[in-house]
Amino acid sequence: MCFASIASLLVMAAVGPQTGGLPAARQPTAKPIATRQTLFAIPFTIDRPQHAAQQPGEVQLYVSADRGASWRLYSRSDPARRQFMFRAGGDGEYWFQVRTLDRSGRLRPESANTPRLCVVVDTRPPA
Repeated sequence: MCFASIASLLVMAAVGPQTGGLPAARQPTAKPIATRQTLFAIPFTIDRPQHAAQQPGEVQLYVSADRGASWRLYSRSDPARRQFMFRAGGDGEYWFQVRTLDRSGRLRPESANTPRLCVVVDTRPPA
């Protein structure tokens, strides 16, 4: 299995005790990353929570293929894994957000409207 690790290129998604939502049309917080690979790693780091009840028990990767108009839960991970593997369904622009599910059952950040990473997959050779 061949995959690209874009860890050296991207700003790791820091997930902490943020609250509140942002407009769905908000742009990703980092510049888009271009790749020819359809399978790649998305690393994450977890900020230290303010309270013990906010300690993450699960990390979730959300993806949008329509520039933030809709989001879907793509994968769940143990916080110790520190990365997700993502397989794109085809060429296109993919926005990502990482959220945590804390031990009290709350998702943080509360809204999945803040893209942290944008990856443009283009497998076609230049013409």
